[in-house]
Amino acid sequence: MLKPGSHWLVAGASKRLGLLLARKLLERGAKVSALYRTLTPELEELCRKHPSVRLFSFDLCEQMLIRIS
Repeated sequence: MLKPGSHWLVAGASKRLGLLLARKLLERGAKVSALYRTLTPELEELCRKHPSVRLFSFDLCEQMLIRIS
């Protein structure tokens, strides 16, 4: 159960599990900040339906490699 007004950061929100999680959270009234590597038509559609979504282009793998080196 979500607390009213909760805010979630969802990585990999452009497809598969991340997109599904973002969609379900929004349907339940949560605020979502979505990290994506590639902007997909599905994520664009989600943003049209839920204009409150905040999008951030971010590659977690690239950031991890930078930290490891």
